[in-house]
Amino acid sequence: MKRFFVEYRFVAICCALCMIAGLFGCAKYSEISEDSLALQIQQTNEYFECSSFDETTISEVTTEETTEETTTEEETTEETTEVTTKETTTEKTTVVTTTEEVTTTVAETTTYTKPEISRDQYIITQYGDWSGKQHMFYTIEDYDGNLIVIDGGWSYEADVVRSVIAEHDNHVSARIITHPHPDHAGAFNVIYQDLQGIVVDTVYTVDVNYDRYAETAVASDQYSVCETFRSIISGLNNVAVVHENDEFSVLGLDFKVLHAWDENVDALSSALCNNGSMVFTVTGSVNKMLFLADVEDEMEDFILANHLADLNVDFVQLAHHGNWAVSQSFYDNVSASAVFFDAPGWLFSGSIYTAAALKEYFEGRDVDIYTFYTERNSVVFE
Repeated sequence: MKRFFVEYRFVAICCALCMIAGLFGCAKYSEISEDSLALQIQQTNEYFECSSFDETTISEVTTEETTEETTTEEETTEETTEVTTKETTTEKTTVVTTTEEVTTTVAETTTYTKPEISRDQYIITQYGDWSGKQHMFYTIEDYDGNLIVIDGGWSYEADVVRSVIAEHDNHVSARIITHPHPDHAGAFNVIYQDLQGIVVDTVYTVDVNYDRYAETAVASDQYSVCETFRSIISGLNNVAVVHENDEFSVLGLDFKVLHAWDENVDALSSALCNNGSMVFTVTGSVNKMLFLADVEDEMEDFILANHLADLNVDFVQLAHHGNWAVSQSFYDNVSASAVFFDAPGWLFSGSIYTAAALKEYFEGRDVDIYTFYTERNSVVFE
């Protein structure tokens, strides 16, 4: 009976749309469709004030009253010099329509070929989110298969992270959590509540002011994720809390912290978790990479004033998924041959997002650009 009612309503809506199209013309109908889609995207991604989705909505957005056609475009990425050997066919379903659900799928078909390296080289890999959301998940591995994991994404991605770690004998030399937002620390929380044989030498994270964060957190922060994170690390004896100018070495690579949660973050009235992110560089014998995590523009003057010389790098993980973060003038001071957007395709569309403009900016600088369209993305680092 319920299904009959849905189908009946579906037919009625289609008729109504046809009448509107007849009265106002095809151009007007297209405008309605675009507005509807923009509204769906905006409602689905309201979290972006602090780069956090509500994890009750994972990979599907459901609607009973929307009917649109499916548009599919295929993109094939070319092999890039020295960066990665891969062939990718990406099918992006902009809208999949039934009367019951709308699903967004990104990077549906990907063939990944792991780069070959010599003993003095490393592989740095960016992983996308299979559900089509933003997140941050990177690994660094050496010639012998030793592993560093940076963030790891949402709680529902725990098994994906586990599988990557399992490929390295369930051993992680360093686990870096840049800040305790759900799209960065969610999988960590799940895994650490049931390690299943995983051994982690050291966990590196920031010195969160939990009281101040609790006072300023909004719903999209999902502060409960931070509470779980706090509970977990308080019971560990292998945690290193880092601050600005701290340095440490892992697998022969040198790490330097350019910014981490401090009194400057505590003084803010909002977005403390993003701005309290660990910003750091990784330096090898030849290459250098900058990780900006989710830091926003409130911290860019501090970083430029105190660490301008550290911004001469080869690779950059762009701040806050490349959206609503540090300014283009900040990136004018950052040299790089390749940049990484931790972002799916929808983040580059719509006037409410700034990622498209930043992508155009880097295209003008003629650097290699990696997004979740082409994941997984690897660079050879030495």
